[in-house]
Amino acid sequence: MDWEFLLMVVVDAVKLTLPKVIEYFTYGVDDHEALAIQYQQINLIHFKLNYLQNQNNGDWTIITNTKLDRELQEFIQLVENNKLEKNFDFHDWCLQQQKNLQLQLLQQNHTLQRKLVGYHRENALKTIEEQKRIEKSPIWLLVADILHSPPEDRLIPLRVFFAPPKLQLERFAKNDSNLPNIELTLAEGLRQFFRQYCNSGRPIDFLGGTWTSQSFHSEASIKALFSVLKSEPTLVLESEIDGDYLNSRLGYWGLNWSKYCYEPVISRLPYRAILNDSAKERAQNWLKIKYKLIAAGEKPDKIDRLYGGDNAENLVTLRKEEKLKHVGIDVKNLGISYSVNKKDLEYLYQFLIFYNCLFAGLIIDEYFLVQYNLPPLLPLLLPELASQIPKNEFWEQIIEEVISYYQKMYRSLEGERSSLIPELILDLAQSLTNFPDRSWAEEQIIYSVESWLKLHDLYQPDNCDNLLQALASAITEKDLEYVEKLNQCLAGINKEIRLNVKDSCYQRAKKYFDREEYRAAILDFSRAIEIAPEWQEAYYNRGLAYAQLEKYELAIFDYTQAIKIDNDSPDTYNNRGNAYYKLGDYDNAIKDYDRAIALDPEHTQAQKNKDIVSGVLEELQRQQQPEEKTKNLLENL
Repeated sequence: MDWEFLLMVVVDAVKLTLPKVIEYFTYGVDDHEALAIQYQQINLIHFKLNYLQNQNNGDWTIITNTKLDRELQEFIQLVENNKLEKNFDFHDWCLQQQKNLQLQLLQQNHTLQRKLVGYHRENALKTIEEQKRIEKSPIWLLVADILHSPPEDRLIPLRVFFAPPKLQLERFAKNDSNLPNIELTLAEGLRQFFRQYCNSGRPIDFLGGTWTSQSFHSEASIKALFSVLKSEPTLVLESEIDGDYLNSRLGYWGLNWSKYCYEPVISRLPYRAILNDSAKERAQNWLKIKYKLIAAGEKPDKIDRLYGGDNAENLVTLRKEEKLKHVGIDVKNLGISYSVNKKDLEYLYQFLIFYNCLFAGLIIDEYFLVQYNLPPLLPLLLPELASQIPKNEFWEQIIEEVISYYQKMYRSLEGERSSLIPELILDLAQSLTNFPDRSWAEEQIIYSVESWLKLHDLYQPDNCDNLLQALASAITEKDLEYVEKLNQCLAGINKEIRLNVKDSCYQRAKKYFDREEYRAAILDFSRAIEIAPEWQEAYYNRGLAYAQLEKYELAIFDYTQAIKIDNDSPDTYNNRGNAYYKLGDYDNAIKDYDRAIALDPEHTQAQKNKDIVSGVLEELQRQQQPEEKTKNLLENL
């Protein structure tokens, strides 16, 4: 028995504990008009999302509410009108609408859940009085207090009940009254862990010390607790001693779930063997110290009496066990036991705290991700949580299984949160950059970029660098937050590449311009200007694009903005002069050509343009002279 075995147990447990985000709750709203209307609002958002994602024929009518049905039909008409609109980025509009609707869906769900909490609490309080009468357990008093508490203003906390194992310490260390209490020690370890969640804006209501009834445990306890606390998101961490083995289970339900999850986490963990292994290790370490004391001149019998303690006794037992093994005797069935002290129990408690915090963290992250779209916190806490645990191959497997757990959660949410998933995955990647193995973070970065590209219909399987290039070619000002977070993740895994939304928009616009796709070029130049309002080149080039479309007033505006930023560009004056010329404003055109020539006397194009406009102006003046003479003669008659 060693840490490799213990961590292997945790690896297997994580593999078997699947996320429950696909659990759907049902609730009776027919008798409550306000709840029914809220539910219809959620359905309306679902219908809108479905139409945006599919845009196919079907029955989109909400029969139960004429007003909502009309709103849906108006939305469908808006989608169809925008689809037919020329020079309109329909795909980008659809993605933004999906993101807005998915955030609305989260908000509507929050509102509905709060209303349902009150509805379920009202019914549960009627049941709780009967439970308190039948069973005199303090847990029912606590539950009654929870149901009577005022509703939370913001995030509804996850209630965590802790049912610790009952370990009879006198079986192992009869003469030591200073042994750590298993319930208090484990509860304090969990309390410290949960405090970090609370400090990060994820409220946890840890209810240690309430699970005291001997008759209240296992499936019966979870079922009874769920019947009155289904309105409250709840996690139960339960462990029990069965002879020399320890079993652990967890119960969990989210906000207003229609059923609960109750699963074994670790079964038949040989905790007595763990204590014996710790005692053996102490005895072996003691032997090394004893040899040093003998070398220093101390007598062996005196050493055992003064310093040995139970180490000397355990050393005798260890030698006897090794002798029996040497002659081929299986010592497992001989009932050999060692004297256990405080250090051995701390060794066991350390492991129990670790895996209880690990599984609690997974469930907590699941709750706040599903209910409030908050990114996982456990990956950030894992290094500190496991600081006392030896790092080996099984530790790496634990990390991999934890990551796999989150990936399953994200995939189960892709249907309703497709527009939000890329950023959520980056949050996970960012937390994994703290680990020595950067490949874990890189996998999530790739997953996030792939999700983004799929969302924009741009995905083609490739390596990470090419995926980033594909992303860089498509990002716009709406992706600033995503790109900033992505760059932080890339820096975290020591990737030199960085994405720049402003440059991506500008370079894309230049390519559109070279292909004479001027409207598309103007759109991306505008995006670059929105990000960098003082970008002279972006104004100048957008002015060129407007000029190609013969929108000279807009071109003059952009050239003027470019000149305000940099008034030493002869090309800008020359091109603004051209725009003035096209509008028939010859005086301003000549002024701009003169300014271009003053800045660059070798600017032959400006000189040529000035000559042309000057010639046109002279010809107009010459044509106007006879007309003026005739007009003067008529006035003198």
